[in-house]
This record gives sequence, structure tokens and C-alpha cells, in this order.
Amino acid sequence: MTHDFTPNEQKAAFDLLSKALTEQLLPTEHGAHRQASADEFMLMQLRGGFWGFKHGDTRNYLFVNGHTGALRVPMTMTPFMRGYFDAY
Repeated sequence: MTHDFTPNEQKAAFDLLSKALTEQLLPTEHGAHRQASADEFMLMQLRGGFWGFKHGDTRNYLFVNGHTGALRVPMTMTPFMRGYFDAY
């Protein structure tokens, strides 16, 4: 499912992501955590009140709650939901 986000939607989503990333370090494949930047991500979806972003290098997703700004990092063995965000 694709969605064409308006400029206002894009700005709102990336503003939430930027704030969340300043408050939380992201895990890397080998257990360390690092400070990431919103420009490493692509906005992919809005589902169930969560903005979905895909990391440009690892292709893994994270989600930002559109109401609270809380960051959710899925950590599964499912492709694209592996929960690490290394920068290559």
C-alpha cells in the first residue's frame, strides 16, 4: 500500500522522528547503540496512528507514535524488522 503524504504530513512525521531520535539511541547489529539522524530514514507509511520509517542503510523499520512521539523499534527475525540501525 502506498500513500502520497502532503508536505504538512511529511513535516509532522519527520519532526516527531527528529525529536524521538534526540531522546533515544538506536541499537546496532553488534549490541552497541548510536545516535541516528532523521535524514537516514525514509517515510513509508502511516498505520494505526504510527508513522513508519525505513532506514536507508539497513532497510529496517522503526515507528513513531503520531500522538505521543514515542519511538518503537521492532526486534524480530522478520526481514526489515530486525531492530538494528548501523550506518555503513
